Amino acid sequence: MFNLPPDLPPGGDFNATTIVVGLVMSFWGGLVSFLIKVKNGALTCSIRDFVFEIAVCLFAGSVVFMLCVGVGIPMILCGGIAGLGGHYGARTLFLLKKVLFSRAEAWIKKGD
Repeated sequence: MFNLPPDLPPGGDFNATTIVVGLVMSFWGGLVSFLIKVKNGALTCSIRDFVFEIAVCLFAGSVVFMLCVGVGIPMILCGGIAGLGGHYGARTLFLLKKVLFSRAEAWIKKGD
C-alpha cells in the first residue's frame, strides 16, 4: 500500500537509529510543551505532571513518526514532524482519530 523509503528493510522494520530519532524528537517536543504550560500556569512543575505530559507526547510523536516513515517522507523531516507531534501531544491524537474515523466512514459508504 505504501512505498517504503530505501533506507528501511522490507516490511518496514525500524532500526535502532530510527527509533532513537523518533523518540528523542518526540521527547524534545513534549519537553517544550511542558515548559510552556508551566510558564503559562496551566501545569505545576511537578514530577507527576511532567511524567504524564511526556508519556502522552512520546506516544503522539512516535505515532506521527511511524506514519511519516510509512508514507516515505525523508527521515530528517520525519524527525521534525515527530517533534511537532510530541509538542502538540493529545491534540495530535485527537486530530489523528478524527481523520481516521472520517476515512473509515468514507470507506464504509463506498462499500454500500
